[in-house]
Formats: sequence, structure tokens, C-alpha cells
Amino acid sequence: MASDTASQNHGSKGIMTFYPTMEEFKNFSRYMAYVESQGAHKAGLAKIVPPKEWKPRGNYDDIDDLVIPAPIQQVVTGQSGPFHTVQHSEEGHDCQRVPQDRQQ
Repeated sequence: MASDTASQNHGSKGIMTFYPTMEEFKNFSRYMAYVESQGAHKAGLAKIVPPKEWKPRGNYDDIDDLVIPAPIQQVVTGQSGPFHTVQHSEEGHDCQRVPQDRQQ
């Protein structure tokens, strides 16, 4: 990747930080494959700093037909010490259901 020389910074916990170029960021799936090829998945977490010229979307009005094929629900239990997390795979659903889920 073009940002190879400055792409990773191993933190004290082994979490890697990546600084993709705008060109790399345009194909995020490909960039994620690169991040995994660098071993970032071994820590279970990676930080990706978007390029300065990247702008987040202004609204989400155009996602009505977006389908999340296999959403994952994470359940965390515990307090003041050890925590237990469980991830549950759910059936796919479209983003129109999200506002309804928030009301529950």
C-alpha cells in the first residue's frame, strides 16, 4: 500500500494504527484485507485514521435499501472487574428496521 511506511504504529497493547491515503480509503474492503495481512486482527482491534480530505456522510436518507446480511449483537455482562461478552449472529435485515429497534 502507498501508506506502508507510516501505516502502522504498535501501541503498548499491540493495537496497530493505520493511516490510509484517500485512494486506499475509497476501497475500504481492500484496505481491510491489507490491515489483516499486517496482523492487526491478532489484537482484535485496529485503529484506522481516515485521510484528512475524507468527509463523513451528511445524512442517512439514502440507506433505505441497504441490507446488513449477518448483523452481530454483542451482549456484555459483569461489573467492576471481569466482563463476559457473547456475540450472537442474527438473520439479515434492512436498515429500515433500525429506527424501529431503537424504540424498543
